[in-house]
Amino acid sequence: MYFQMKKGLILLLAMALMLGGVACGGGDAQSETFHVGTSADYPPYEFIQLDDSGNEVFVGADIELAKILAEKLGKELKITNMSFDGLLGSLAEGQFDCVIAGLTNDPEREVLFSDNYFARNQVCIIHSDSAATIQTVEDMAGLKIAGQTGTVQETLAKEHAGESAIAVQNFNDMVMMLQGGQLDGIVSDSDVAEGFVATNSDLMLAPFTIPYENDAVAIAFQLGNQELCDQVNVILAELKEDGTIEQLMADAKALQEELAAE
Repeated sequence: MYFQMKKGLILLLAMALMLGGVACGGGDAQSETFHVGTSADYPPYEFIQLDDSGNEVFVGADIELAKILAEKLGKELKITNMSFDGLLGSLAEGQFDCVIAGLTNDPEREVLFSDNYFARNQVCIIHSDSAATIQTVEDMAGLKIAGQTGTVQETLAKEHAGESAIAVQNFNDMVMMLQGGQLDGIVSDSDVAEGFVATNSDLMLAPFTIPYENDAVAIAFQLGNQELCDQVNVILAELKEDGTIEQLMADAKALQEELAAE
């Protein structure tokens, strides 16, 4: 059985990588623009919705966070959308101020990270037909397990599945491959996995979490851009304390389910 999300949402996710703005210089804390790089194929963090006029707009927990940050910084928000595996290279080149893209706070990445703002686990999405055979992390060994290209999940897939693991650029493609029998599982963060499982009756979470030391989400800035990072950290602390961050994720998950049901 292929992807059970409604065709409209599939199309929007597939189109996501085509909708980015034209990049311009970034990294200046004094700029009037807050320029964010993202990869809008990753619900509930960032994805695409049609507005009342039929135009595609960016939505999701990270997108709403970016709007709040821009407002509190007194800047105009600009979002550039691209493939996830191109984001950090473009950030290093100064094409935008930061990356907000469900990004794992991985110390091996050569960026300046903000404080963490979402906590999550690493999990494995499997087909319900595999429920009896994929019960532990060790069961992943030798299976065709996928992770999104350039992510921590790709690294974890290769670590636990070995040479049979593969990288796939688009998350939606991985889901369709799993449902079509081309994959045995997908390594994913728990927030994303829960959304896809909730909207696809033939998918489920394997009954384990995958150990990973730095299991939290942060915003990436260019090395040396401490001033802007510090400004953002002050705002993040306020948003975590008053419950806004938690509410953004809850709202994004609800929107994802609503779009899937249309």
